[in-house]
Amino acid sequence: ENSIIEQLKQIYADASDASSHHQPMQELSERLNSTIIELEDISSEMQSLSEEISFNPERIDELNNRLNVIYELQQKHRVNTVSDLLDKMQELQKKLDSVSGLEMELEQLKREISQKEAQLHKIADQISEKRKHEIPKVEQEVMKTLEQLGMADAIFKVRHQKNEDIGPHGKDEITFAFSANKGVPPQPLEKIASGGELSRLMLSVKSLIASKTMLPTVIFDEIDSGVSGDIAGKTGNIMKRMSKNIQVIAITHLPQIAGKSDDHLFAYKEVENGKTYSHLKKLLSDQRVEELAKMLSDNKVTEAALATAKQLMKSN
Repeated sequence: ENSIIEQLKQIYADASDASSHHQPMQELSERLNSTIIELEDISSEMQSLSEEISFNPERIDELNNRLNVIYELQQKHRVNTVSDLLDKMQELQKKLDSVSGLEMELEQLKREISQKEAQLHKIADQISEKRKHEIPKVEQEVMKTLEQLGMADAIFKVRHQKNEDIGPHGKDEITFAFSANKGVPPQPLEKIASGGELSRLMLSVKSLIASKTMLPTVIFDEIDSGVSGDIAGKTGNIMKRMSKNIQVIAITHLPQIAGKSDDHLFAYKEVENGKTYSHLKKLLSDQRVEELAKMLSDNKVTEAALATAKQLMKSN
C-alpha cells in the first residue's frame, strides 16, 4: 500500500494533466512513464526471486556454528585464512596416517612375536627331550671317570625339571646331586662335596664336555685342589688324554700333574723399582727336572727328589 510505484503513477497523472497546459511537461511526463514501466518490471522480477528464496532459521544457525568452528580453528592453529587452515588439515592428516601406519606395523610385530614364541616353545621342548635322553649317558660317563680318579663308590645324578615358562636355559632346571661314599644317598652338590671331591667331579664333567664339544682351549685353575698322591697322577692322566684333542692349560702345584705336561711355564714375581711384576718363563728339560724336584722337596733339593722328578717326566 502506498508504494513508490503508486505514488509515481499519481505524479504521472498530474504531470499528464499539466502537459495539456504546459508543453515542456509533455517530455517529462513521457520519461516518468518509462521509468514507471521499468520499475514495475524490476518489481516483478524481484517478486519472482523472493518466491524462490526459502528462509530456514535452523540452516542459518548451522552455518553460523560452522563459521564459529572455523574461526576457532584458525585461532588455535594460528592461521589467517581458510586456505591456510586447509593446508594445516592436510599436514595433520599426514601425521595421523603415519600413526595409523605405526599401529599396523605394531600389530604385525605382535603377530611375528607370537609366531616366534610358538617356535621357541617348540625348540625348547625338543631340547628338553634331548637333555632328558642324554642324562643317563652323562651320569654314566662322569661316574666312570670318577672311578678312574679313585672314587669307585661315587654316585652322580643329574636332576631334571621341566618348566612351562622359558628361561635363560630353556624350559629346563638342571641340578647336580652327588655322593662320594657307599650307602649315602646323593645330595645337592653344594651341600655335600668336599674340596678334593669337587675338584675330581669338576674334572670329570669338564673332560666329558671337552670330548663332546670342539673347544679350542680348556684352562684348569688349581682344579687339583685337595688332591694328592696316586689320585694326582690319575688327574694328570685325564688332563693328558684331553690334551690329545684340545689345548689344556693347567695351573698346578702338584709335580704329578706338572710332570705330564708337554710344556712347563714357571710363574714367578719380581719387584722392580718398588713395583711387583708377574712373569712367565718356559723351562727347558733340565730346568723342568729341577723345578719338579723343588715341588717334591722341603727346603733342600735331594738326589731322591731329582730322581723322582726324572721318573715323573719319563712316565709322561
